[in-house]
Amino acid sequence: MKKCTVTVLFFCLFISTANAARLHPEGFYVEWWCNQYGGEIEHVFEDQTRADCLLPYSVVEFDFADKWYEAVGQSLHYGINARRPAEIVLIVEDYDSDMKYLQRLYRAKRYYGLPIIIRPLFVDSSGSPYEVLP
Repeated sequence: MKKCTVTVLFFCLFISTANAARLHPEGFYVEWWCNQYGGEIEHVFEDQTRADCLLPYSVVEFDFADKWYEAVGQSLHYGINARRPAEIVLIVEDYDSDMKYLQRLYRAKRYYGLPIIIRPLFVDSSGSPYEVLP
């Protein structure tokens, strides 16, 4: 019983530590960005999958930089369901450590010719998100 309790406590500590590394939850960024562009947050498709933001001209998947590879598959799937171009808003909370993930995403897009629009979303030192538009 004691071993089980220690295991559960360790697991809970691990989970809370993993989430504590983020400045804000993903939903904070989705709401901030999608509202600026007049999109629909958490659009549910017929297959019960949920796109983070549905715009009149595209469908957008949000993810933290270190989860870029998950965003690729999800965005393409939502693009098919919405019959619209797929976009990824990659959340870059820590510029120095997260830029390698953004570069990996761009490299995969180029190498495979993926039809995905990439929109990095940066976070300043006060925790406020901002975009750098081309």
